[in-house]
Amino acid sequence: MHLKWLERWEYCDEKGFSSRNGAIPESAIRDWHEKFIEYEAAGVREYWIIDRENQRLAVYYLDEDRRYQPIAPRDGKLHSHVLPGFWVKIDWFWQGPLFDTYEMAKEMGIIS
Repeated sequence: MHLKWLERWEYCDEKGFSSRNGAIPESAIRDWHEKFIEYEAAGVREYWIIDRENQRLAVYYLDEDRRYQPIAPRDGKLHSHVLPGFWVKIDWFWQGPLFDTYEMAKEMGIIS
């Protein structure tokens, strides 16, 4: 994802933007608006948007009416609606350039 210019705008809701300086980067429009609409229409069951630079993320699942609904964090974790038992700690996304995937998998119970 090319989201390095997200600091130039504020995201209002899943369908619109409020720009601080009037400029919304094309990659942000694509990821936060166009893909949202395309993936929802195509029936993509879950959509994760992660902006590590600005520590922002949004996760959506497709409801019975085939509309995206936000997934709210619980106890600092995001739980997938598509993959039962799969979750990630939000803090993991902000750990720096390298994730310790082995430790994450151990904490999630994927490996022992």
